[in-house]
Amino acid sequence: MSRPDMQKISAIPTVVCAFLGACAVEPRTWSDEWPIPRDEQLVVALFLPPDRPLSPFVEDAAHDPRVLARLSDDVLAVRTTAEAHPDAFRAATGYPTGLAIAVFDSRSRPIAAHVGYADGDTFVTLIERARQHAPELARLRALPARTNQENFELARLLGLSGLPHRAREILTRDGTEFDDSPAATRSLALLARLDAEQGDNVLAKQWLSRAEKATRDADVAAHCAFTAAHVASIERRMRDAATTIEAALTTHPDYEERDSMQLFRAICLHEAGDDPAAVQALQDLLRTSSNQKVRVQILETIQHIQSADHGHTH
Repeated sequence: MSRPDMQKISAIPTVVCAFLGACAVEPRTWSDEWPIPRDEQLVVALFLPPDRPLSPFVEDAAHDPRVLARLSDDVLAVRTTAEAHPDAFRAATGYPTGLAIAVFDSRSRPIAAHVGYADGDTFVTLIERARQHAPELARLRALPARTNQENFELARLLGLSGLPHRAREILTRDGTEFDDSPAATRSLALLARLDAEQGDNVLAKQWLSRAEKATRDADVAAHCAFTAAHVASIERRMRDAATTIEAALTTHPDYEERDSMQLFRAICLHEAGDDPAAVQALQDLLRTSSNQKVRVQILETIQHIQSADHGHTH
């Protein structure tokens, strides 16, 4: 092979590398300008409160490689504040200001949100949940008129997506009537849970009473029992909460939230001052639960109970 031919061959890697460098795509990251999305694009917004100590930690989580890997042509990201976009923040959280992450569809409707501090896992979960729920949320929202069942499905998805205030709006808007249908009863039970999780035991008990009287469905009955335990815990009746869950687990052994109920029961036992029973319940649940999120919470709760300084007294 002649020297000129060898020089041509040796130059090929340099040319290829230069071409690839010119065509390389910069990794997606967080913009400071709110994007204008196309149809079916999502916008994930990190709302940072000004001059707050947690902001740097949340910024670090937002740049976790797993989070950046989920930003794409279909998922645009913006870093902003509630003050810069007050309508978007309130729509996603129900609050006027604060720290939050929210995902919006191309029509600026919130489809998932998390209020408060978030680590990398929270970002990833939120984005994945938004992508999963976006098509069905869009379908249900587009219906010109919704049945009780469709209202329930929409509210359920909004609740699962961290949008309890939007779920409540769907179920309590003017003209909504709760008949004797299973869907209406499930809606009443869902309202009770949403209010209980927001700490409103008075409203929760009102919805709960109506749902308990109307339901003939075992899963709804179990759901109501779990909500009743939440209400009891709000009222600091921790032993009653634990007893309510224990009875529900016996009556409804196949309930889909069984692991979460058992975890909540153990926490209530701890709050009631019965740490040995709480730890035993947590260890029993750790042996049987395959729910990774629950397992993490179990280990954290055991560590908390067994630490010398709980930070509170019973």
